[in-house]
Amino acid sequence: MKKFEHLFSCDPMGAFEKIEDDYARYFEHAFKVKNEAVDEERMNTLKEGVNMSKKPYIELLPEYASVKGIGKGEEGINKLAKKFADAFGGEEIAKSFFSEFISKGLMRGLMKDFTPYGHQIGMMEKAFAGEGVKYKNTVITAGTGSGKTESFLLPLLANIFKEAQNWGQAADHKNWYEGVLEGGNHTPRYTPKQREGDPRPAALRAIVLYPMNALVEDQMARLREALDSHDVRTFMDTHFKGNRFYFGGYNGDTIAKKNYDLISEAVKNGQITKGKLNQMRQNVAKQLKSYQDDFTKIKKWVEVNKKEDALYISPRLEVDDTTAEMITRWDMQKWAPDIMITNTSMLSIMLMRKAEAPIFEQTKKWLNADDIYDENEKEEAKKNRIFHIVVDELHLYRGTAGSEVACLLRMLYDAIGLPPVIVENGYLVPNPQLRILASSASLGDEDATEKFMEEFFGVYSTIEGEKVFNIQEGTNREISDEKKHINYELFKNLTHENFVELEGDDVADKQQNVVNDFLQNNFNCNSVKDFWNTYQNQIFYDFYSALPTNVDKDDKPINGSKRPISQEQLVKTLFNGNQEALKGFFIFRGYADKVYKGHKLPRFRFHKFFKYIEGLWGELNPDLNRPVKHLSYTAEEVGKNGNKVLELLRCENCGELYIGGNRKVEDERTFLTLNYPNLKQIPNFNPHLWCRIKATKNMLFSGHTT
Repeated sequence: MKKFEHLFSCDPMGAFEKIEDDYARYFEHAFKVKNEAVDEERMNTLKEGVNMSKKPYIELLPEYASVKGIGKGEEGINKLAKKFADAFGGEEIAKSFFSEFISKGLMRGLMKDFTPYGHQIGMMEKAFAGEGVKYKNTVITAGTGSGKTESFLLPLLANIFKEAQNWGQAADHKNWYEGVLEGGNHTPRYTPKQREGDPRPAALRAIVLYPMNALVEDQMARLREALDSHDVRTFMDTHFKGNRFYFGGYNGDTIAKKNYDLISEAVKNGQITKGKLNQMRQNVAKQLKSYQDDFTKIKKWVEVNKKEDALYISPRLEVDDTTAEMITRWDMQKWAPDIMITNTSMLSIMLMRKAEAPIFEQTKKWLNADDIYDENEKEEAKKNRIFHIVVDELHLYRGTAGSEVACLLRMLYDAIGLPPVIVENGYLVPNPQLRILASSASLGDEDATEKFMEEFFGVYSTIEGEKVFNIQEGTNREISDEKKHINYELFKNLTHENFVELEGDDVADKQQNVVNDFLQNNFNCNSVKDFWNTYQNQIFYDFYSALPTNVDKDDKPINGSKRPISQEQLVKTLFNGNQEALKGFFIFRGYADKVYKGHKLPRFRFHKFFKYIEGLWGELNPDLNRPVKHLSYTAEEVGKNGNKVLELLRCENCGELYIGGNRKVEDERTFLTLNYPNLKQIPNFNPHLWCRIKATKNMLFSGHTT
């Protein structure tokens, strides 16, 4: 399927057709039958109905509304600054957060190119400013493409940003990753030193939990852009005295195994040799040098190909610059990162080992404000020292797996000395130093979600009726019918042949000419931008209206929510039954993304199902040339002509056809029956009879018995 990836963005229907062709071609050659007539029927049957695959289901992804009352540009920034001035401790601090920090990394171009979604600012209001809520623990429930990651990172980064106002001058950490040249061969060896000399206390300000490493790696790329881009580094140097918001991914792939201090102690005690330690240091230095070389190559590639996203696929180790990403376990154990991204399995291991104990001990001391000696100042400082637990895809943690992670969280609370609830006025209430941020596309109704989160995180209140979690729903785009008629059948004029397959150095000009002619002749529009500005809202409404509505067990609509529509139904509803018109529409939709990024077009997700072929069955046929016919990919007792149906098998070497089934003996006669397993008898002790088909008068079966 990988070879068709490029097609999904320009002709998704065509891509699926090509995948189906390849799938069928595989079955044609991998399971070829010697009897040509049977083989031909086998392939014809495979391509019928849903034997091989189902036509795609098409899901209309929701669109989200920008925050109301906040415009773009300087005016929008000023309004955001006023809104969060009290939470940050000053309007200028709030303005700096949005205009100079967030807009340079996490949400590049904020307020200039776009305004945030309403639910993203809603998360800031609830989880950071505490606007209209008593407790700040918040879960965002929104769909794909809603900016959920930005939604939970905004309040987290806002808290660290606020704390950073009081940080002292950081030490010089340029080129920290370079090893020390030692020995007669001047071999580079690494000793943990990334944050050596920094005056501020190192501690986990947040731990971001994912169920698997693949999601950890994706999040690391987002954080590199948010916290370690060139523009953000420059801002941190000028506004935060060279400090960084340190982050690190901690999993099985993180380099520098074990704990440096424990290894050094083992050397002193004679448990391992110094040469072994030096070899480990040498390996780490080599790995760090490899990261630096990789990034140098990436920068050169980006300069040529102009794809800046590639700058964040690996650690950004640049010469004469201070990085925010912590890369080695040794450094993270010595100075806990502000934000640690890990998976649940790794966290479980960390909580049981001495190697990672310093990470949790540092966090415990920071939460207790042990670096402050005046008791009054200590208590005041603790109010602003917040430990965040961020859980993405929260809906995955139900059942047994969820119970295990819930126990893991309680172990974490204990390790950092942070009880999830405290006693206040005779009641148990949430600990204000613990902040829960979570996201999920689906969690159910509000009461069920509240109960689930209380049990999962162990955060609750014994005050009757008091809720301790806030739910921030996605702010969906308003949908209205503008009464503009669109003849969708006209899109049949855009085809794979006359558009996608265009070639030559001037292919972009050719495609533009085809599209412009199509729009002028059919919609009286001069460009793609003109067309979308005229019809994009109507198109969204038309597709939304075509979707079937979700219903409950009593066939009553569920909150007006929609579900994906089958390709056949969509073709019938909007495209007047013309399959080629649907294909042409998606070709046009893909092209629009290439030439006009400012649109608000409907976004689609395709659900394509390929069937696992369990076997092939055929009806016995008293014909010397065709011993079986009426082939089927589903088992049936009796065929269309009333004859017995048995499973068909083939020799992998010669393609000779066989039949198989369960052997049954009655009155000294042997029968073959369908190969149905006896589920009450495990394992199934019924022997199989594999028989080569012999074309004889009496349809006698002879062959190998196993």
